[in-house]
Amino acid sequence: MPVVGLAVVVALVVGFSVRIGTPLPNHAILLVNSLDDTYVTVPCIIKGAASSSYIVNTAEVIKGTEEVVYEPFVTVMTKLEARKLRYRPDQACASADGFVFTTPIIIHQLGGEKKRVLADGTVLW
Repeated sequence: MPVVGLAVVVALVVGFSVRIGTPLPNHAILLVNSLDDTYVTVPCIIKGAASSSYIVNTAEVIKGTEEVVYEPFVTVMTKLEARKLRYRPDQACASADGFVFTTPIIIHQLGGEKKRVLADGTVLW
């Protein structure tokens, strides 16, 4: 019986350690910087994982005291639109896994993944 218990423990450890990546769907909303031809997700901006500025008043937006004011060179579009126009992922956002959502393999297999992109394209972190 101890071998079975050990096997269960190992399976659980591996199941929660190994992660599966799911890329953003094409309808995900992104912020596009036309000066350097890159795009980010809003969660990357909130976490400070963007190479350049996309929002003028980030701190106030995070606090909830102001509406978003985008930099003049920023456009909001879907991932599909950004890719068609050949924009590239912001490297800092990509390094922070801002474009891929990872889930432990055991949760994925059980169907317990959280919804990360809403029907309207809003990206959740």
